[in-house]
Amino acid sequence: MIPCDLHVHPDYSFDAYSSIEDYCKKARQIGLRVIGFTPHYDTNPNRNEIDPFMNVDGEKVRIDDYAIGRYFDDCFEARKEFPDLNILIGLEVDYFRGVEAEVMRLKSEFPFDYFIGSIHCLDDIAISSKKEAPDYFNSHSLEQMANSYFGLLYDLANCGLFDVIGHADYYWRFGILYYGEEIFEIYKSRLEKVAKAAVRTNTGFEINTAQNRYGNDDFHPRLDFLKCAVEYGVKINAIGSDSHRDDYLGCNINMVLKLLAKHAIPFKVFYETC
Repeated sequence: MIPCDLHVHPDYSFDAYSSIEDYCKKARQIGLRVIGFTPHYDTNPNRNEIDPFMNVDGEKVRIDDYAIGRYFDDCFEARKEFPDLNILIGLEVDYFRGVEAEVMRLKSEFPFDYFIGSIHCLDDIAISSKKEAPDYFNSHSLEQMANSYFGLLYDLANCGLFDVIGHADYYWRFGILYYGEEIFEIYKSRLEKVAKAAVRTNTGFEINTAQNRYGNDDFHPRLDFLKCAVEYGVKINAIGSDSHRDDYLGCNINMVLKLLAKHAIPFKVFYETC
């Protein structure tokens, strides 16, 4: 049995390939009890021609309330069709300074179960993209990147609008190729401020197992980063595969949970703390 997967991209995300129904069928097959859907919600106006899109009925459309409404309709229908599953309706919001007003509006307009806030871009360049990442990393020093990323991470934690911070050390996914292993040290002088903000606003950190799919033993955040965050009082309140297709649903979640237990890292999902 897999207790939960709380970071799942259905095909409403324009870079995902499996429907909500596909994922629910797969959840039954693998013994997944709780599935949390989190389509991308990327609305940075400086990336207006790149990011703010969703798939609706097989067509790529601009993100709007109609698209979100259709997403809710599918989730509600899945709850009827799969009563044995606990289906949570979430959203992964790409964090940029200024997105707060839109998140507050979404909270008031729709009955979301939770929001993940994640950093994908620095200086409006997607460091999460293999294609775009070189443009950023080749033009910024490690110190510049670290200060920029952790400044955004602080603002994300401090705004108090998100239940979960997604893949908090995502900077090393491609950054390792440009800065080397020194990139794994940058959190040490910067994490405390972020962690204290997260504690103050009751914002948790996610464990994201996506890296394990690529033959990497690490996950986000890495174990040393995670231990440090917990020492500062951060709660670990979500775990997810970051699946963009149903083949990856639940991937390595039980393995990581065993690792947390081995290192005595407390873990309690957000929906059990209410």
